[in-house]
Amino acid sequence: MGELLQRPFAATDQGRGGHLVGPFGLPFSQRKMLAKGWVTHRTLLDPARVPEHRGKTAGQVVFITGTPKTGARPEGLFATLTRECRVFPFLLVVGSDRWLLSALGGSNPMPTEPSGARRPVLPTLRMYLEGIEILQEAASGFVAQVDHRYDRLLPPEPRAVPTKG
Repeated sequence: MGELLQRPFAATDQGRGGHLVGPFGLPFSQRKMLAKGWVTHRTLLDPARVPEHRGKTAGQVVFITGTPKTGARPEGLFATLTRECRVFPFLLVVGSDRWLLSALGGSNPMPTEPSGARRPVLPTLRMYLEGIEILQEAASGFVAQVDHRYDRLLPPEPRAVPTKG
């Protein structure tokens, strides 16, 4: 388990992006830990470090919360947002009486699209939620308060000491 937790940091030390190290290509023993649920692969977003894509920056982080309407299903909201609105939340937390979602937003204006090419977001949210509250913050203002170094939860493995031969 220690090797699995250390994996992204070892990649960074070797000059590879630690965020690119996923669960693929793992040894059988480590895949088994994932399959049994002993360890789960997660990636935590750092909004201030999201790179530009096709000339657009994701300079805003938008948090939306509201009370679900009777019969509303979170998977329906998610599907409509991603397929029709082309909004891709990185966070969707669902409780019985409150939902929270968050997505990145462009800090520069979107190019004009043909009429009807993209479904409006706020009316879509209103189909699923009541009492909607929206908080928007600049991505550059986010600072990690906790270093998620789970590899430090376990003691370091002893290193083999070379023997004199």
